[in-house]
Amino acid sequence: MQNALPSFCTSSPGFRVRSGGWGLALALLWVSLILWQPALAAAGDASGQGISAEAIAAEKTRLEGSSGLSDEQKKQQLALLNEATTLLDKASVLAEEIKQLDRAVREAPRRIAELKKAQPEAQTLDAEVLRGESTEALQARLDKQRQALEQAQQALTTHETALANYLAAAKSGGAELAQVRGQIDALSAPAAGASTAEKLNQAARSQWLKARHQWLKLRQDNLDILIQLEQAERDHAAAQVNVLQANVDLLTRELKQRQVQNLQQAAEQANAQSDSQLPPAVAKAQQRLAALLQEQSQVIARTAAVEQALSAAKSRLDQIQADRQRMEQSLQVAGGAETVSAMLRKRRALLPSPAALTAQIQDYRQRLDAAVLRQLELDEQSRETPATTNQALVAQVQGTDAEPGVDAESAQLRKVERRYRSTLQELVRTYSTYISRLSDLEATLRQLLAAVQAYHALIISKLLWMPSSDWTLWMHPGELLLGLRWLVNTDNVRRLGNDALEAFLQRPLLTALWLVSVLVLFGLRRRALARLAQASELTRRVRTDRFSATLVALAWTTVLILPLPVLVLGAGLLLGSLATAGEYSLRIAAGLQGAGQTLLFFLFFREMCRPRGVALDHFRWHSQLCSRLRGVASWILPLAVPLGFLQAATAAGVPSGFIHLAGVVQTDPPGLSLLGRLSMIVLMVAVWVGIRRIWGRRQAWIQALAASASPPRWVQYHGLWFPLVMLLPLAFAVASALGYDYTAAYFLAIVGETVWFVIGLRMFRDLLLRALYVEQRRIRFEQALQAREASLAQMTNEATQEASPPELPPVDEETIDYGELSGQVRQLVQGAYLTALLIGLWWLWRDVFPALGFLNEIQLPITTGKLVDGTTQEVPLTLGDLFSGLILAGLTFLAARNIPGLLEMGFLQRLPIRPATRYAIVTLTQYTVAMIGLVVVFKAVGLQWSSIQWLVAALSVGLGFGLQEIVANFVSGVILLFEQPIRVGDIVTVDGVTGKVTRIRIRATTILNWERQELVIPNKNFITGQLINWTLSDTVNRVVITVGVAYGSDTRKAMALMAEAAAEHPKVLDEPPPRITFEGFGDNALTLLLRAYLDDVDARLPTITDLHQAINDKFEEAGIVIAFPQRDVHLDTSRPLELVLRRDIEQGKPAR
Repeated sequence: MQNALPSFCTSSPGFRVRSGGWGLALALLWVSLILWQPALAAAGDASGQGISAEAIAAEKTRLEGSSGLSDEQKKQQLALLNEATTLLDKASVLAEEIKQLDRAVREAPRRIAELKKAQPEAQTLDAEVLRGESTEALQARLDKQRQALEQAQQALTTHETALANYLAAAKSGGAELAQVRGQIDALSAPAAGASTAEKLNQAARSQWLKARHQWLKLRQDNLDILIQLEQAERDHAAAQVNVLQANVDLLTRELKQRQVQNLQQAAEQANAQSDSQLPPAVAKAQQRLAALLQEQSQVIARTAAVEQALSAAKSRLDQIQADRQRMEQSLQVAGGAETVSAMLRKRRALLPSPAALTAQIQDYRQRLDAAVLRQLELDEQSRETPATTNQALVAQVQGTDAEPGVDAESAQLRKVERRYRSTLQELVRTYSTYISRLSDLEATLRQLLAAVQAYHALIISKLLWMPSSDWTLWMHPGELLLGLRWLVNTDNVRRLGNDALEAFLQRPLLTALWLVSVLVLFGLRRRALARLAQASELTRRVRTDRFSATLVALAWTTVLILPLPVLVLGAGLLLGSLATAGEYSLRIAAGLQGAGQTLLFFLFFREMCRPRGVALDHFRWHSQLCSRLRGVASWILPLAVPLGFLQAATAAGVPSGFIHLAGVVQTDPPGLSLLGRLSMIVLMVAVWVGIRRIWGRRQAWIQALAASASPPRWVQYHGLWFPLVMLLPLAFAVASALGYDYTAAYFLAIVGETVWFVIGLRMFRDLLLRALYVEQRRIRFEQALQAREASLAQMTNEATQEASPPELPPVDEETIDYGELSGQVRQLVQGAYLTALLIGLWWLWRDVFPALGFLNEIQLPITTGKLVDGTTQEVPLTLGDLFSGLILAGLTFLAARNIPGLLEMGFLQRLPIRPATRYAIVTLTQYTVAMIGLVVVFKAVGLQWSSIQWLVAALSVGLGFGLQEIVANFVSGVILLFEQPIRVGDIVTVDGVTGKVTRIRIRATTILNWERQELVIPNKNFITGQLINWTLSDTVNRVVITVGVAYGSDTRKAMALMAEAAAEHPKVLDEPPPRITFEGFGDNALTLLLRAYLDDVDARLPTITDLHQAINDKFEEAGIVIAFPQRDVHLDTSRPLELVLRRDIEQGKPAR
């Protein structure tokens, strides 16, 4: 029997019994179990195997005194026992919670009934009663009510948290219960060799798990009644908070009103005293005091208003935070149900506007700054020395001692001044309170703004990926008839008429302005067509072409576009501005605004692309493109306008930059959603057909551009972007058909804003290019005229003997070709265009980025380091991190390519620095941008130094071997850019090769020699080797002309002629002057040298040629012979010459 007991029972002193007493012990144990059965039933299985804290403590004592275990083993065993103690404590707590929960479940029906009948404990205060109480009593009441309010708010928070937990348990409680049950079942019997500590730990864990299982089961079995109970408790606590908050507000207002009234009475009294028969100095002091009291009353009133706004902001903040928490729990429970989608749309419509909150924050910030400044001014006044002030006042009063009553007047003045200073100090303290409340309000509004933005991001991230309606509605065509009947219902139409009349009457001036604008625009149409033709004629000739002609043409094109859109859009905006408009009127207003936007879009292309219009004659768009755009806009317009009206009317509750409504649309009439989905599908199919007819690959103008010698880049990548554009309207149509009509309408609005933004940016780009081209065209024409006049002057000098004047060369007028613009200007414009495009796209799509948060949930099999709670931890790399890194890498690439060019064109060219210095600055800027971008990309993907230090170590090893030359060349290139021993444009000689430096890159420098050959020389050679820089500090260089004249020539005359040739050449400098020297007697000639200096290296070769030619001509005219190599043969005639004739007998050849 002893072997059947657990080992801890036999080893513990408290469990030692004699063998003969086992029967009595068993009997006593059985009786104890019977007696304690009710308690065990109440605690459930919390007792488990009967493990007690005393048994664990006894085992700890035994382990600490044991000498058979090492210190490490003791540490492990004691850790197990400590964990077992903790588990037992948790089990005890759970046992108590089980009792409380069971009691709450049993008393829940009665408690719920009581709460439904009960009124809030706090009683609403009566304002009339409060007016009869003293200020001290009101302050005491206020303190008591504030304390009760704080307690009630804490209780409300507790009940809301409990309710949230119960709601979450409705979905996850069953899984949690099954998990605990599985953990209990997984606990097997201890192993044969398990220690006592391990057995105690396992038994304690089993006891805790069983208690937790019992608590979870009790909660899940009674979850409905518990939720009802907490809802009743929450509602009761909320009512209590509302009553107490109203009481606090009432008491605060009453106290502030009394304080303001007292100050106003004091100010009136001071003013009355100043108006009475008082001495002038005293009356003036009384007026100052009255002004101070009046200001104090105003500050107190403003403080009360700020406190009221602060209370409302805090309440709104708590409401939004609690609502967001409940919404998150609802999303966890319901997932993507249609009811949740409708609830999210309603919450989205009721959220405060972030723009309005931002405006309030800015307003209160301005008030805060003004209050701080005023407080500083008052504080400076209060720091003035009272004695000095009193002396000044007395001196003012006692201008003369002859007048009687001066001492009394001075005393009266001192009294007023003392009160003034006391009031001034109180005003400073009042401003401190006002500033404190303003600061609290600003901070609360910022918290509210952050909460609204976070809630908005949550709604968008969830709402866009869940269906808004059932796709099976297509099987019920009767729903469509219900929507049509609702639109033409006579009662709705009657209410619409009343709302429209009220909206027009509320804004009569704006309505009149709208009607007059429409009439004027319609009346100017014929004149606009004539002026547009005149502007087109001006662009055909250089002499009449002006940028103002394009602006005029654009203005008259706007007149042609606007009449119908202004009529429809104006009606929709006026009707939508009525705050009291009904839901039908709001939807009609949204439909009118949508129809007006559709009209504006298609009329824009139709009028811009008309013959002799802006797009064709001014911006020089492709003629066939203009024809296609105008044709598609003409046939799609009658179809798109009614479809746009229906789609906008049904999607009036979807946030959009195109729809502006004063009211909120909260309900969806039956069948209206199906009508809007059908309109969306038909409209998107029509747009798909229009895009295909304009930009399709088989269109003649696209094929012509593709077959040209240099097709545009967008034509080359037509197969990449065109399918994506074609998929966009189809995606909207499919989403609407499947029930994602909210998602389709939301993204359609953003895509529409994006299209308008791109159109506007493209128009601005075309206007900028047009202005640059007109200026360039004018300059070229002036240069052509100057060249013509120079040619005329030259021809007149050459033909002085002719009777008739020379014929003037014609000046051709250029045709517009934007490809002739300089590359730098185009790069500048294109860089600015891309930068503005990226910024605009980010701004338009900023609200959608949180909806892409699901990308952060997709983990890749790569770990990276990220800061989590201030410490770097290894976490998996997500797909969102990868996309962020790729986007930043692309932006870095664009920045590295365009920012240096923008810097050079927009800033550096205006500075008095050399082109080579500009090139160095631009290149270093490019390196800096690339390095910063690389760091940002690494940070985005979570690459910390600890993650890449092995790569740096590997690179360090590689640098010692194969990469050292590359690094040396890179460092040398940086040195070249900073030290500038050579610069772009310099003439250098390296290893016997002379040429011009054209580029200094990371690894090598490019030199273009005179044979137009490009030599790529490593940068290291320029630092470690020798080179000749002809233009390093001075472009002045020397040419040496060597001339050899025949012996017997007049060298003095020859040297004079050489000096004359040098003096006549315009490129030869007078200082230093040319030098001609007689160098020596050569073998065949007398050597003369001309040393002349030039100011331009580029003119070196032409100047040498000109000097050679001039010297040759002058020597020829003077009869001076330029020597050439000669050989004299002298024959010895002192004896007869011997002639020998031989024949080569062996080879049979005749003698020579």
